[in-house]
Amino acid sequence: MTKKTIAAARKKTTTSSTTTTITTTATTITKNFPKMVVIVTGKGPQKDYYTPLLKKFNETHHPHINIQTLWLEAADYPKLLGCATLGVSLHTSTSGLDLPMKVLDMFGCQVPVCAIGFDCLDELVKDGVNGRVFEDAGGLADQLFDLLVGYPGEEALGRLEMYRRNIRGMTRWKENWEECARHLIVGDWDDR
Repeated sequence: MTKKTIAAARKKTTTSSTTTTITTTATTITKNFPKMVVIVTGKGPQKDYYTPLLKKFNETHHPHINIQTLWLEAADYPKLLGCATLGVSLHTSTSGLDLPMKVLDMFGCQVPVCAIGFDCLDELVKDGVNGRVFEDAGGLADQLFDLLVGYPGEEALGRLEMYRRNIRGMTRWKENWEECARHLIVGDWDDR
């Protein structure tokens, strides 16, 4: 299925008043979209609020998508990330200066990411290079669809592999520390 077909299908879905067209369009899209298990990690203060909502989603919404919450020990977290096809970061910075550690974790496991945009995110996520940046729920939905339609077919695998290649080529923490921060913190500019 091409982007043009998908765009036409979306347009029909949002503008059509007939159930038949919507059902046909949804069936066409579903055949080309993979079954997904979405794992939300952590045990933050809002977990109790979201758990019943996710359960209801799983029972009443798209049968190809299953959302689960999970708390992992530190040693198991990178193993889970290493199995992921794509990551999503909903972290936003209150200061506009901090970067999402989850994205660093994903990049460390060579997992491309879709991340919500904020002021300094482009220091880490380069839209279209090592991941995608979205502004709202619709943007995230479009990116997930664009990246995963046809998965695990060759075209979808190729799109994701391009991001992985670019992640592998990123400067690693130690090199970045040595180049950018060490001398500011340690104060050994003369040793350069």
